[in-house]
Amino acid sequence: MKVVARVFRFDAKHDYLGALQPFEYRADEGASLIDLLSAFKSANPLCKMRLELLGGARVNGVAARLDSPVSAFARHGGEIVLEPLMPERVTLDLECDPSRFDESFKILADLADKSDRAYYDDFFTVYAASPMRALNPDYYGEALFALASRLIAKDGAKTDEILRRVSHPANGIFAFAGLYGAVLDGAEFIAAEVEKLQELARNYAPTGFKAAKFAKRDLGDLANLGDLGGKAIAVSADLGAFAACGAKEYEQKLAAIGAEVLRLKNAARVTGAAFAHRRDLSIKAACEAVLEAQDLGAEVLFCAAAQTRDFLQSNIKAIKSAANTPIMTEIA
Repeated sequence: MKVVARVFRFDAKHDYLGALQPFEYRADEGASLIDLLSAFKSANPLCKMRLELLGGARVNGVAARLDSPVSAFARHGGEIVLEPLMPERVTLDLECDPSRFDESFKILADLADKSDRAYYDDFFTVYAASPMRALNPDYYGEALFALASRLIAKDGAKTDEILRRVSHPANGIFAFAGLYGAVLDGAEFIAAEVEKLQELARNYAPTGFKAAKFAKRDLGDLANLGDLGGKAIAVSADLGAFAACGAKEYEQKLAAIGAEVLRLKNAARVTGAAFAHRRDLSIKAACEAVLEAQDLGAEVLFCAAAQTRDFLQSNIKAIKSAANTPIMTEIA
């Protein structure tokens, strides 16, 4: 299969902007992205990119491991665009600065051995693909959460200490908002591991910060929201510190009173997790939720957590300013 690849080229030492270099590649059956990039390097001797350091790349805008098959992205001989996993931290072509990834590991480094570090490194692509990183550069990352789960399984006596370290309200396990826009075998595994950690930490009160108290909206009260019937509504869930307010039960109740329920791509937001800790992050998360609901055509954004609703309503001016576009969707 003939493939036209366009590979991102950039050297942080000399370049101001990157560029896409075209490359024709004849992919054999079973050829992977690493095979394609190896051929690209062979054809471009001046390319100093170290493939062993990449871990993955964004392929046609989607995060993927380099062992992924070329055929998954170049069906019918289409074009493949390969860009760095973390564009904001690119150093050389597809290579990215891993310093923040290394900093996150230090949170549990004294509890880990060499095999644990290798396990952590295997989740670099998952870390880089996380949508939370763009929202919060201090986010610990899914690789650390996978490692935390592994360490707890190895030595249950360290559970409390591990949970204390990974349960920061804005940066830790309760800020996890899912993995999307990625082709990753580990995405479902990560989600399951984080859910286990959240359940363990639900009644745990680490020192150093005050856990937010979240109140789920009373489903009975929805019966009094008859004016929502017939409207297009999107439901924003919330993964706040030590509480999870899901979207599904509210979607069902709203549908029962005649509302047209629209499904957000990322219903679980972290607005509540950042309350009183990072207002700027809360505004960003809220802005994303409102704009996504509006783009879907929702007349109303219904918040599953009472605190989320109160935060959005009381900060609507800041949200509108951050959106830089008229906000027509109501908050309920």
